[in-house]
Amino acid sequence: MRNGGSTSSNHHWRVRTVGLVIAAAVLAGCSSTETATPAADGSTTTTSTAPGVPLVASFDMDVDYDTTRPTSCPIDSVTFTDTSEGDPTAWEWKFPDDTTSTEQSPVFTRTDTGFDGYEVTLTITRGDETDSATEAIPQKAC
Repeated sequence: MRNGGSTSSNHHWRVRTVGLVIAAAVLAGCSSTETATPAADGSTTTTSTAPGVPLVASFDMDVDYDTTRPTSCPIDSVTFTDTSEGDPTAWEWKFPDDTTSTEQSPVFTRTDTGFDGYEVTLTITRGDETDSATEAIPQKAC
């Protein structure tokens, strides 16, 4: 038995050690990746992440509009922030001008003056798993 928990290798443990006191909780899943994080009080928190945690693509965007035009405000640039869940290991962004980025949180600068609203797709990967999210960059009237 491991710290009073299950002996099965199909469980994940979240362990927080402070002095001689050890607390553990079993988390659902299969094999794990462990991360040890030291705290200011001298304790260490070890967290296991289960690959059974669903991979879910999502992102936020901060749009910078060109407000110098009298009738419409075209998109100047967009800062994307990855908010995906499930610990992805790779990112691929596809922008409307057919450019791509593999950065986790890229900045897109509009190069075509012929359109203002368009879709962006983020595809994330973890091992053999992938998930995608697509959102339209909102248009703005001046």
